[in-house]
Amino acid sequence: LGQITSMTMSPDRNWICAGTSEGYVSLWDIRYNVACKLWRHSSNGPIHRLACCKSIPNVNINNIASASNQLSSLQQQQLQGSMPQQVYREIMPYTEGAYLFVAAGQNEAAVWGIPEGGECYKCFRSVPMSSGRTRFLAELPKLIDIPLPKHPLSVIPNTGGSNRLSGKYMNTCEPSIRSLLGRITQNGSSYLVTAGTDRQIKFWDFSSPYRCFTISGLELGQPKSAYESPNIENLHGKLYVSYDTALPSSSTLVQGHMPYWENRGPVNPINKYKDAILDLKIIDMPVRMLLSAGR
Repeated sequence: LGQITSMTMSPDRNWICAGTSEGYVSLWDIRYNVACKLWRHSSNGPIHRLACCKSIPNVNINNIASASNQLSSLQQQQLQGSMPQQVYREIMPYTEGAYLFVAAGQNEAAVWGIPEGGECYKCFRSVPMSSGRTRFLAELPKLIDIPLPKHPLSVIPNTGGSNRLSGKYMNTCEPSIRSLLGRITQNGSSYLVTAGTDRQIKFWDFSSPYRCFTISGLELGQPKSAYESPNIENLHGKLYVSYDTALPSSSTLVQGHMPYWENRGPVNPINKYKDAILDLKIIDMPVRMLLSAGR
């Protein structure tokens, strides 16, 4: 199955998920030291980072809608202008366990329900603008179920071969997401923050791609990334794409638009890393802050 590259623990502290260098994700019940489920990521590449958050209650949207019909017209206007529309648009499919964030493949992260697996609920992907807007709009990543042997001491057969020595694969998995954190709620504030070898920190808002933005990592003069959800059947609302633009070269700029390097006064420090970003954390006290660590 490869070497363990990432691990996360459930909010109730009853199970853990471990990802490997061969793209496998295993679910373990640590109360009984038993492997419960095994999947393989459809990219067949290493699992760079795992994180999980608590499942939201199983809300019946029809019940919410019928309850809103009993309100006064003023209350309905207030209801339609605030939370319920966000709940209808953003609520995630119900899962019996927890939501699992997985960073794998080429610069993308996705959210699954555990223990369901299968096709992801949402995918967040960064692609270069120069490659076109349709080249990377492939199908959503999946966690493919691998049957476990009934006997606990049996050997799990290799189902897909090894990618460890494949130079061709190693070239296609960069850039990649190496750190992420997120939260899924019912009040319209679900989000995901990612960072990796592209040296950028990105904030993904589950409610709309137009509320996503790049926190850090842009060069001076580099255009901002464009965020959108492709209007394609089975992908709209599930796939969020960040189209990243490269820094324009001096040959493509009009001479009059180039800054004068002399006599231009103080210059703000560049808000970016020089190498990969490896970890992210959020603290609430004494003030709410995002901490990042890179090499």
